[in-house]
Amino acid sequence: MNKTKITLNVIAEQNEKLNKMVNSSKSEQRLVFRATIILLLSYGNNERKVARELDINIKAVRKWRDRFFQKGTDYSVPYL
Repeated sequence: MNKTKITLNVIAEQNEKLNKMVNSSKSEQRLVFRATIILLLSYGNNERKVARELDINIKAVRKWRDRFFQKGTDYSVPYL
């Protein structure tokens, strides 16, 4: 089975929003967790590495990656 690597490109504005969320002490932890997944993927980490690093199922990584692809940070940041 051929597996195509999906590259997650995050523009500067999205990267800034995600980093602000991750670094804010007032952010909901579930949103921080989801933003962390997106940031790790955007740094070139593959799904397996992100899942392993965060000790989560690879399906969760794919779920939030796909939501980010579909909606971007306008959707992802408040609703990730």
